[in-house]
Amino acid sequence: MISSDNQILEYYSNEEVRIEIADFCRKRWVALFGKGVVRYNEKGVLLKIEKPSQVTKLLEHFSSIKPRSFYATSAQYLNLSRREDIEDEGNLISYTPYWDIDNDPKKWRATVEIVREILDHLEREGISDSVYVMWTGRGMHVNLNHRSISPEIVRKFGALDAAWAIVEYIRGKITGKLHDIRKRYEAFELRVDNEIKPKNLFSVPLSLHRRVNSVIICLRPEDIDYFNPSWSDPNSFKHSKDWRKFSVGEANSLVRKAIQIYGGYPYPRRTVYRRKEPSVEDMIRRWLREK
Repeated sequence: MISSDNQILEYYSNEEVRIEIADFCRKRWVALFGKGVVRYNEKGVLLKIEKPSQVTKLLEHFSSIKPRSFYATSAQYLNLSRREDIEDEGNLISYTPYWDIDNDPKKWRATVEIVREILDHLEREGISDSVYVMWTGRGMHVNLNHRSISPEIVRKFGALDAAWAIVEYIRGKITGKLHDIRKRYEAFELRVDNEIKPKNLFSVPLSLHRRVNSVIICLRPEDIDYFNPSWSDPNSFKHSKDWRKFSVGEANSLVRKAIQIYGGYPYPRRTVYRRKEPSVEDMIRRWLREK
């Protein structure tokens, strides 16, 4: 069990771990979890990670909370220099759509089966190149690379609305199968949630889990049938770096369909102000620079 401060620092000293965390967290608002949660430094500046060396620097700087895990927003932002930046819808690049599957870890085979259903429905909608799966320690996420939704679509429908609708659409499609799988495996804790909302946090690849002796790992969809929770052992993890893959605009058609049926994010959202939205050309240039 990785639990002592030295063991945690030693784990995060692995260069592969630091590169994966930094690459995934770039342009996201970061949180550090331990015996408390930190999202700002002492000066009130938002936490962010732009390069691998910042991973260990953050752990050392906030050692007082005995940090263990990294989380990040599903949203990506153009700028993260002021608190106001996270309230400004014009500062949003996109959200990463994801299906949050929670379950009793002992019933992980039921988790895998509902993940298969989500993957199958996405493939029927023409989405296969931009999807990856994460084992989170207790359940799984099915994530879409945010670049599968083109900047034009983000501008037309809004980043939050597009991501929320696409997740809700697939959730609606798998409701019947979800009930069947619960009964078959007696997995009564099995859930598929839509957690897309402003400033929400989700799991970061190769972060240690907050409570269990496990690493957050990514899987390719084609590997889901071979998965075993032992792949997430911190001392010998099996992790795919293919979460970076995407096909430009692959999810556009599904976003249009989902918005037509479900509309956008249905809850009130507070904004401090709304700056003038960037032009499509500016969004595309920034989006391409990310690549």
